[in-house]
Amino acid sequence: MRALRQGTETTAISAAVIELYKSGAHEHIDLRRFFGEAETAMQERAEHTAFEYAVLMTKLRELNVIAEAFEGAVRGTVHPKPGQYSPRLSDPRTTISPWHGVAIEQPDGSIVTRYEAVVYQDFEDFTAVFVDGDEAPFYYKRRR
Repeated sequence: MRALRQGTETTAISAAVIELYKSGAHEHIDLRRFFGEAETAMQERAEHTAFEYAVLMTKLRELNVIAEAFEGAVRGTVHPKPGQYSPRLSDPRTTISPWHGVAIEQPDGSIVTRYEAVVYQDFEDFTAVFVDGDEAPFYYKRRR
């Protein structure tokens, strides 16, 4: 659950806090209650994500999707298991797990993973790279 909480989308909570402070409304509300409600919402979302993930993984295993779709393929994983390939997918300079952030191609061609907030904080330093048909960037390129 702790790992899923790290990957839980919190943009709405962050935006609400920013709006509260920009508008001055934080002076008139119970912030302890607000953060308690935010904590509850995040926990519920993490539990829902855990359930969805467990169902997906169980069904993929039961249906043998990888082997059926790609005969003779070796399944890759970030969690080493017998019969699966587990490459090291991150640069030593990466500070978080790849599934908790976004890939960023550095000017030297190396790829690191960072929280997407890093991109938002200095958006002029990055270029979003899209896969045709996707609404969200596949990764970012750091300009400098």
